Amino acid sequence: MNERRGDRGTGRRGEKENAQARPAYTSPRLPVPASPPPWKEGEDFYREGAFVVFTARYHLRRGYCCESGCRHCPYRVAADDAARDEEKSVEKVVE
Repeated sequence: MNERRGDRGTGRRGEKENAQARPAYTSPRLPVPASPPPWKEGEDFYREGAFVVFTARYHLRRGYCCESGCRHCPYRVAADDAARDEEKSVEKVVE
C-alpha cells in the first residue's frame, strides 16, 4: 500500500520524485524603483510646533494634490481659481 501512495506523489517517496520532476520556480527580477531624493528642511518642509508643513516645492515634486487642504498646495490654488471663475460665470448668466 505504501508503494501505491508513493506512486501518486502523496508518500515520502513520491514527494522526492515530484520535487525532482518539477522545475524550480524562478521569478523574473523586477527593476527596483528609484527612491525619491531626500527631503530638505527649509526647501521641502519646515517645522511649526509639532507639525511638519510641506512647501509648494514639495507638492510640485510629488506631482498631485492629496486633497488634505495643505497650506502651500499649488494644485489647490488652481482648483480654487477655476471654481471662482465658474461662480463668476454662473452669476453673469443669472443676472
